[in-house]
Amino acid sequence: MRSIICTDLPAMALAVPARPSGYGMRLAAALLTGLCLSGPASAQLSDGGCYLFECDDACAAQDGANGVAALSIRFSRLTPWERENKVTSRHVQIAALMADRGQGLRDGVAGKRLTQTAFCRAETMSCWTGGNTASFTLEMGTEGRLFIETTHFPLADFGESDLESDLTPNRGQPARFTLLLAAVGTCPLE
Repeated sequence: MRSIICTDLPAMALAVPARPSGYGMRLAAALLTGLCLSGPASAQLSDGGCYLFECDDACAAQDGANGVAALSIRFSRLTPWERENKVTSRHVQIAALMADRGQGLRDGVAGKRLTQTAFCRAETMSCWTGGNTASFTLEMGTEGRLFIETTHFPLADFGESDLESDLTPNRGQPARFTLLLAAVGTCPLE
């Protein structure tokens, strides 16, 4: 007996006989298709979700060069037209509370809330701003995790002081953040 296996399913392999008959075949095919489509290959950007990173004392001790004390990323909500037309891009609002270490100290923005807006595409799981000169990549994880990585992504204190810093301590060297999905309706750094 041959089997059809969906290898995209984490922690399990689903095997279905290759020649089930009638109702059993349709049910097995529908179940297999639904499970395979919900796996990693169908990664999508959040619709209105907010993700948070907070660097506590243990985090600061592990990576003292990183001057980001807290970071939030909020994905824009899709409009009814965007949902109907299956739009796969989103705008995101990024806010960072800078620490008195690393680039926060170096750039004179310790204690400041810096912001930026970016445009993201689900097809590439990448976001960019500044005429495509600054970007980060996204990886949607399990259990409400979002990973971002960048080698250059500036943020600024638009309005008050016009001070600027970057998500990376050293431009050109990668910085990676793990953010957790916030409770519905909250996005503390906004």
